[in-house]
Amino acid sequence: MKNIALNVYEALVIQQVEECGSEDINSLSLELAIERRKLLQVIGHLKQKGLIQVRMAASDTWVELSAKGRRMAHSLWPSSPALGNA
Repeated sequence: MKNIALNVYEALVIQQVEECGSEDINSLSLELAIERRKLLQVIGHLKQKGLIQVRMAASDTWVELSAKGRRMAHSLWPSSPALGNA
């Protein structure tokens, strides 16, 4: 896999979303203690890198890892239970 640079916030978002499968932005902001505005910037960067997908459901915005994001999460955290390798 091509190396993609991640900052600390991006890595935290990838890790949290990978653990949960998908996450709404408000919950993600609270769980990671990141301001919603900053989180939206991070999500924008991750989306540009092709690592996450954003979808609207009812009045919430949800994020989930793309296939590329799942591969990256697996390379960063190979023993992750969410990936079935525990």
